[in-house]
This record gives sequence, C-alpha cells and structure tokens, in this order.
Amino acid sequence: MLRNWRGSDTPAPSVKLMEINEASFDLQSRIWIRDPGDSDFLGIRGRFVKDVTDRFEAAGISIPYPHRTVEGSLDTSGRERSEAISDD
Repeated sequence: MLRNWRGSDTPAPSVKLMEINEASFDLQSRIWIRDPGDSDFLGIRGRFVKDVTDRFEAAGISIPYPHRTVEGSLDTSGRERSEAISDD
C-alpha cells in the first residue's frame, strides 16, 4: 500500500474529497496508527502525506499553479515626495 507505513491497515486509511479549488484538491484523510503511544505521530503523518503526493505524481495527477497578470502604472516623477519633504 504505502511505503514506510507505520500505521495500521485495519481499518484502511480513508480519504474524502472536501473541495476542488483553482490550485488544490482539499482532501481529508483518516489513518490509524498501529501504536497509539508512538511519539513520532508527526513523522508518520508526514510520510503518509509524502506517499500520497508521490502516488499522485506517479499517476500523472498535477494541479498547475494559477497565473495572474497585474497591470497598472507607477508615477516615478517624485513630485509628491519632494512636496511632502518640503512641508516639514
């Protein structure tokens, strides 16, 4: 199933799609840890997330980052700045 898995396969991990956004799939997953006293919970969680990410990549699933174009202008004449300095 998942590499480096220190969780329990019974019950199996579950995944629920919560939302599809412009640049993400928001998933909720539930995993069981074989030893509830395991002090490396964050390490187990991190490996789980990494394994899921690797499997998405292996399956060719990717989500492109959104691209934005910002247009505008900037007055660089310095007139307002010099007037503000002379008012002091």
